Amino acid sequence: MTFGTYELIGSNTVSGSSTTSVTFSSIPQIYTDLQIILTSKINDTNPYYVGNLIRLNGDNGNNYYVNGMYNFYGNFTPQSTAGVDSNINVEGTFGSSTSYSTAIIDILNYTSTNTFKGYVARAGGSGVAPLVYNLKQGAWASTSAVTSVVISSQWIWTAGSYFALYGMRNR
Repeated sequence: MTFGTYELIGSNTVSGSSTTSVTFSSIPQIYTDLQIILTSKINDTNPYYVGNLIRLNGDNGNNYYVNGMYNFYGNFTPQSTAGVDSNINVEGTFGSSTSYSTAIIDILNYTSTNTFKGYVARAGGSGVAPLVYNLKQGAWASTSAVTSVVISSQWIWTAGSYFALYGMRNR
């Protein structure tokens, strides 16, 4: 069995001024899958439920299918929607100016122009006890190859927040 390798396509570390959006554009079409890793803090000392929103190719239509669950204060909640989300919402993380939340999102078969793009997203954070965890899977209902990724938040990310985009290359 052969395994693939991950190669860094691009990264962004928030420094100085805060931001609510990070864009990766002109994504090379030479990998099989993409992986987004983000570790973020927000600009408030009180921890909040933070949603990190991901849009592919700028698509903000209701084209993101999702199934998943999240653990919020020890209560597991299933989630299932069909064609009603306008982004990949990686919710279920807590963030504050003193604690980080982390999310990893895999976008599968991103260069294909024959199939929808599957994704798996998981996130967690511990701004307050207990730990909050989120796991989702779904698809972007488009046959377009992914050429750009925009990550945004309803909160302001502060200095030290880190965003990376990796490409998975099969051997």
